[in-house]
Amino acid sequence: MPSSQDAEDPATGPRKRERAAADVSIAKAEARYHRDRLALYKARVNSGKPTSLTRLRELERTAARAEDRARQAQTSTTTLP
Repeated sequence: MPSSQDAEDPATGPRKRERAAADVSIAKAEARYHRDRLALYKARVNSGKPTSLTRLRELERTAARAEDRARQAQTSTTTLP
């Protein structure tokens, strides 16, 4: 039987799954945000406006890291008890 301390502790209590689901939602939203920023910058590159190759690479790396975090968060929720 869980103790009252477990019910209060988000890392071990019954709300762990809810917290993990919220983390997944946040990670997915961040990944979408960074994907959209990259898409907008690519559109700027294609339109002929002044752009920076360094900035484009930075946005690509940031989007890739955000996708990895979202994938990791999704994977970690499927392994919860």
